[in-house]
Amino acid sequence: MSDLSRKFYPWTHTPIRLTPMSRVLHIAPTPFFAHRGCHVRILEEIRAQQRLGHEIMVLTYHAGEDVPEVHVRRIARFPWFSKLEAGPSMHMTYMDVVLLQKTVRWVKKFRPDIIHGHLHEGGFIGGIAKHFRGVPVVFDAQGSLTGEMKGYGFLDPQSQFYTIMRYLEHRIDNSSQHVIASSGALRDEMVRDFGVDQSRISVVRDGVNCELFCPRHKDRELMDELGIPKDAPVLIYLGGLSSNKGVDLLIEAVARVIEDLPDARFLLMGYPNVEHYRQFARKRGILKNVRFTGQVGYFKAVRYLSIGDVAVAPKLLRTGEANGKIFTYMGCGLPVVCFDFPTNREILGGLGTYATPGDIQGLANGMADLLRDPDKRIMLGRASARRARNHFSWDRVAGDIQKVYDRLLS
Repeated sequence: MSDLSRKFYPWTHTPIRLTPMSRVLHIAPTPFFAHRGCHVRILEEIRAQQRLGHEIMVLTYHAGEDVPEVHVRRIARFPWFSKLEAGPSMHMTYMDVVLLQKTVRWVKKFRPDIIHGHLHEGGFIGGIAKHFRGVPVVFDAQGSLTGEMKGYGFLDPQSQFYTIMRYLEHRIDNSSQHVIASSGALRDEMVRDFGVDQSRISVVRDGVNCELFCPRHKDRELMDELGIPKDAPVLIYLGGLSSNKGVDLLIEAVARVIEDLPDARFLLMGYPNVEHYRQFARKRGILKNVRFTGQVGYFKAVRYLSIGDVAVAPKLLRTGEANGKIFTYMGCGLPVVCFDFPTNREILGGLGTYATPGDIQGLANGMADLLRDPDKRIMLGRASARRARNHFSWDRVAGDIQKVYDRLLS
């Protein structure tokens, strides 16, 4: 063991290897892999790190799909828990305790050089497990813990429990050696509201798999299956179906678009609450213009996205929250309509069509304007695809994370 390792990690049993190829233990306190944005980030980070030569192990919940070539170890099965959609659950409390126990065992067995904790629960577990090996912890943050719980109606901001969770979030944010924030807005929130030293935060935005999500010709066969006329202009949404994702606002906006453009079609891809929103569309009198697909798997989504002319990201972002679907839209060469938040502008720059947050008519106007102007949407779509390839590949993400690892290990 080197003198440097003895000085800073006196309890470790093996030297820290200061090489580009290291063992990295990823902690994913979620039913990984599920076909949604948070999991896509985890998966694509891991696959890009494997291309760099890292040896990766992932510890996660019992539920979720296995992905080829990603080494996953799961906690004991809890047959009553099968939730795959986003959002908090009380069941996750005891599953995180079991995941912590498994993490401690695998820290000793796998002997990682870096612990990479995803989400606040992963940062918390990693902060405890590091003491059994003496290696640095990277906390990969995708949003605010209390902000998410509040957004899902799981936490009353006036309650004592909110104060406790806010304190816990502060401790987690400040306990790891380094924080990876998914947006500049999240970095600013962590510095401002939780007192994190800015020098300990690196902004590493989401990315897009440009080999999988790239511009393609419309899949006419799929359009026939969905009953979409071949010449109809098509609006696309891919994501969770819930009010906190902005879907209520979106359907209201689509109803206004269809008033002006009755030939337009809207492809709504995602879950849960499909029947709820089907009834919502029926009440608004637009069901004949709307197609609900239910869940569309990540690796099959590009076929459905190819049908679109305009993509929509209606989420009312909480401070610092990411918006990963926009990267996928861009990769496929789709112009994007969204609300005007700093995170969205970080991604799209001047290529987005923006509406004032919460402005249904503004959202409708943005979609209708692009549907009426094929030259503009083609120009924006091509520029978006170039921006995605040049700035937002997952290999670029892995390179940014590697810089963090190198800084901590050296």
